[in-house]
Amino acid sequence: MTTRFAHIRYENHNGDIIPRGGWTYAYKFLPDGKIAAARSQCSSLDNYCRRIGRDICQGRMMAGKYKVFDYDQSVDGPIVDFLLDAEWK
Repeated sequence: MTTRFAHIRYENHNGDIIPRGGWTYAYKFLPDGKIAAARSQCSSLDNYCRRIGRDICQGRMMAGKYKVFDYDQSVDGPIVDFLLDAEWK
């Protein structure tokens, strides 16, 4: 199974993407219809770097530090929306 990545950036009040802060998600679709996912957060004080976020998430996936979620693939909408709404605690 291939690990995929999604990157979420912060926006200012005008809707412009700002260079600092954001989230990176790594996820895999599992054979049983579930999804395994890990995430990393970049501080709003640091410049966002996709590579660093990807490296952190990939390391968490490989170390088994991920969550498994039930995922209904018939639901419309991008996977990013699902990951943002998922219960991470």
